[in-house]
Amino acid sequence: MEIKITLFITLLLYAFVTAQSFFYILAMSRTAKSMQPVTYNESRQLLDKNVQVTLKLVYYLTLISSIALTSFCVINPTGILFICSVISLILLIIDIVLSLKGNVPLNKIINTWSA
Repeated sequence: MEIKITLFITLLLYAFVTAQSFFYILAMSRTAKSMQPVTYNESRQLLDKNVQVTLKLVYYLTLISSIALTSFCVINPTGILFICSVISLILLIIDIVLSLKGNVPLNKIINTWSA
């Protein structure tokens, strides 16, 4: 039962993580291309400020639930659920590292821009 609950929570949290990427791909990319530089700068700074705390929480919760799911599934190390949970955990860690090394410094630079 713990595996099913943890799997549901983990999938739900992964949906939030991936939804953020789809938002930028589907909505913000076209919108940003049509903005004036001042408007882009202001909206980007506001978006970063308002979403930063929420995204940190979602990523940390996703990491915790993914680790929990993997540890619950270790009883069957050749099972598909364990293999998938390990792969998703590794990819989540890579995503977090890329965000910390790439997105966060870039966002800090963008947040220093003035109109």
